[in-house]
Amino acid sequence: AKFIIMDEATSAMDTLNKCIMYDLLKEYLSSLPNYMLIFTDHSPPDSYANQILTISGQHLTNIATSLE
Repeated sequence: AKFIIMDEATSAMDTLNKCIMYDLLKEYLSSLPNYMLIFTDHSPPDSYANQILTISGQHLTNIATSLE
């Protein structure tokens, strides 16, 4: 896949399984030129994101950018 979109994909998972899933996705994405969007009400740990955005009403805000 070149582009992955996940909407609340980890909402039913406990913390350990969320971390396992994010680790697997990070490993997969690092091996290929892929992009992934994760939509969630709660942010994944910052170490899993290159950029965190928030949408409020009609406004998109850049909250943080990682330079990993």
